[in-house]
Amino acid sequence: MYFSDFTYNKSNDKAIILIHGAYGSAGYWLPYLNLFDNYKIIVLNMDYLKILNKHQDLNNTKILLKKYQTENNIVAVIAHSLGTIFSNIISNRKDIIIYNICPVVYSKRINIQKFNIELKAKLNNKNSDSKTSPYLIEELIEDSKRYISKKLFYYIPYYDHYFIYNFPKKIQFFNFFGDHFDIKNSIIEISNKLKSIYE
Repeated sequence: MYFSDFTYNKSNDKAIILIHGAYGSAGYWLPYLNLFDNYKIIVLNMDYLKILNKHQDLNNTKILLKKYQTENNIVAVIAHSLGTIFSNIISNRKDIIIYNICPVVYSKRINIQKFNIELKAKLNNKNSDSKTSPYLIEELIEDSKRYISKKLFYYIPYYDHYFIYNFPKKIQFFNFFGDHFDIKNSIIEISNKLKSIYE
């Protein structure tokens, strides 16, 4: 299996989906779950090394992700970093709001060595050097660029130590205080926006 999911607050009607970034896990979102107490929370645990392996067919993963389009009364998808290239697969219904934090699609990596060091530290020295297929990532990035919606919002830190972002004029984005790994302020802002819409 290329990913699994965990569901919290199962009795709530409206649902959100959370997608973590590179080589992390569903546990990345644990500090933020209390901000979404009024929603059913579906947290995806993505195995990117399997999903983006050069011998892998992305169609299997896309089919599995698309099942969420018709389930659970989803109102929003919140994705971080590498996870942002998967959010539109779930969210191609026009009524779902997408919040992409530190998106890969309009970014260029800088300070690669420093990024890998910090990523290893955050992953407790798990192997973050494993290779994924750049061709599959490019395919997903192109899919993301083709997906345009008035309910698609990008969040980037005022200064990202590891990526620079270059958005086309038509793309909506917002800045937040934090960095590529410290996304707390963006999550608080997204939580408040959802409250203003649905509560």
